[in-house]
Amino acid sequence: GMSYSIKAYKLPDAPANARGRPAVNFIESIASGDTITAVLPLPIDKDEIAHKSIMFVTDIGKFRRSKATDFLNIKSNGKIAMKLDDEDGESMGAITAVFVADDQGRYVFVNDAACTMTGYTRDELIGNNLIQFVYPDDREFAYRHFAQVKETGSAGGDCRYVTKSREIRYWEIKAVKISDTCYIRYTSDITDKKRSEHEIVRKNEELQATFEELSSTEEELKQQLEEI
Repeated sequence: GMSYSIKAYKLPDAPANARGRPAVNFIESIASGDTITAVLPLPIDKDEIAHKSIMFVTDIGKFRRSKATDFLNIKSNGKIAMKLDDEDGESMGAITAVFVADDQGRYVFVNDAACTMTGYTRDELIGNNLIQFVYPDDREFAYRHFAQVKETGSAGGDCRYVTKSREIRYWEIKAVKISDTCYIRYTSDITDKKRSEHEIVRKNEELQATFEELSSTEEELKQQLEEI
């Protein structure tokens, strides 16, 4: 993914035929077929920008956080903002689904994997609160989890969620605070893992019950032998 710099100028009032500098130095180096996915205005004050970060997220679930100062000086042919094939540097890894929420927990961005996981379209997810997709019995955990992210900057855990088809499944959640109004959560579906764990617990309980039953029978046999 490439990043480019566009300079815009505020022109003074003047007649329509007045000469002056161009309003925008339009990017001519964008290859045919490439598209602009986002326009991000940056503050002019360098002291202000020094404390900011820019988050890049792809539809396949990779994201990267970079310092905003890395993009102060960009050449005309652009700057690599994120390597899509071989992630390195400050890459935070490949994940399954990406949900970006505001400070109220409302989704402002989701990737394709998030739509596939939940069964909802992007339009159905955007603007809705993350809590409404959590299984009712796990909503208290979800509230605590979001509060922890706000307070400490990150949190992890797992809980149940409900898909559009009303299927109850399990999420593994990792979330980070980007700013006071932006929180990013990346999730993996761990339903199969949870079901396997529950099956192991069930079998262990059955074995324990069988062992206790055999122990009880053995004790009864001992008592009968002693009576004889």
